Amino acid sequence: MNILFVVCAVLNAAVAVLHIGCIYYGAPWYRFFGAGEQMAILAEQGSIQPTIITTGIVLVVTLLMSLLLWGLDSVLFWLVGLVTGMKVL
Repeated sequence: MNILFVVCAVLNAAVAVLHIGCIYYGAPWYRFFGAGEQMAILAEQGSIQPTIITTGIVLVVTLLMSLLLWGLDSVLFWLVGLVTGMKVL
């Protein structure tokens, strides 16, 4: 079960990095990753809208990654308590 938390957190981190790449590289990346032609056109025109939308996605994915890692931490504390017989935090 712990490995599942780690895998999910790593995948969420990869998704966040790819979205940051979309912000940095612009329209070609939006097109490649299927964001839609309208999003790519807005990026080409220098609109701030694609950046704001993509930044929101990065923040949500990063929050999910943080929650997964926090869940992993909680599970590890529970396992240490179970093995040692002591209540940890």
